Amino acid sequence: MSRKDPRRVLMVPLEPALRDRLRAMARGRSMGDQARVLVGRALEGDLPDVAGFAHGPCLPVQMPKRDRARLEAMAQVRGLSPEALAAGLLAQALEAA
Repeated sequence: MSRKDPRRVLMVPLEPALRDRLRAMARGRSMGDQARVLVGRALEGDLPDVAGFAHGPCLPVQMPKRDRARLEAMAQVRGLSPEALAAGLLAQALEAA
């Protein structure tokens, strides 16, 4: 998967406090890669209820095709955008860590 492939990138909004937690968790690696791992783990199990969470500057997160398709399907069922659902899942993962 090309890093420049715009079909795989989600612009996930993150509040500054959550961005700081993600930066600390990434420990010098890419924050987008760390976000991809956290959202991917959240998609593996049953999804908890996620509020429409979409505030702050956006972080580009490149999702694998399978994870992006699952995220889009779940977002459609819940009436959210894929970006908002990814932001909510990422926020819950960061708060749990």
